[in-house]
Amino acid sequence: MIGEARQRATLEAKTLPPDGGGGFSESWESYATVWAQLLPQGGSEALQAGRTESRVSHRMLIRRRTDVSANHRVRIGTREFAILALIDEGPHALWMTLLCEENAPS
Repeated sequence: MIGEARQRATLEAKTLPPDGGGGFSESWESYATVWAQLLPQGGSEALQAGRTESRVSHRMLIRRRTDVSANHRVRIGTREFAILALIDEGPHALWMTLLCEENAPS
């Protein structure tokens, strides 16, 4: 597995800094860079608000960490992946699996 984790990935957490008008603005803050193996799983298309929207799901394997959660995201280059779920086999595991969905470029 270690030789197959060839992608440099940046882990990001959502932050909600004050916007100065009494509300908050959503932003993302990088907190770690890791090696990852990206495994495409499948895709689908759906009609959303009158336009076709594509979704691609992936499994991403990274070294086990305790600071990753399902409300974080991962960036690999210009690609962005929302973490939908984690598979963590406990403190003795070397790797963990992130179930992700690739976000369309905006």
